[in-house]
Amino acid sequence: MKKKALIAIFDTVSEIEKYIDMIHYHELIPEKASWSINPGFGDVKTPIKNLYCVGTDAENRSAGVIRAAYSVLRCLEIMKSDRFL
Repeated sequence: MKKKALIAIFDTVSEIEKYIDMIHYHELIPEKASWSINPGFGDVKTPIKNLYCVGTDAENRSAGVIRAAYSVLRCLEIMKSDRFL
C-alpha cells in the first residue's frame, strides 16, 4: 500500500520527486510514543505550488487523531485563502 500511495503521489504531482530528500513512513503505537527535544514540525503548506500536507506531522496542536484533524482544518483554511475553495 505504501508503494501504491507513493506512485499515486508521483503520478498526481509529477514535479514533487525533485523536492524529495527522504521518504519516511510514520508508524506509531501511541502508548509507546516518545518526544524528542526541539523536533519541530512540518507545515500544511509546502514550497510546491498547490501541494498541501495533512496529518500528525503537519500541525503542532493537540495529539494523535485530533492533531491530524486540526491539520485538515488548517489546510482547508489555507486552501480557501489561496482561492481553491
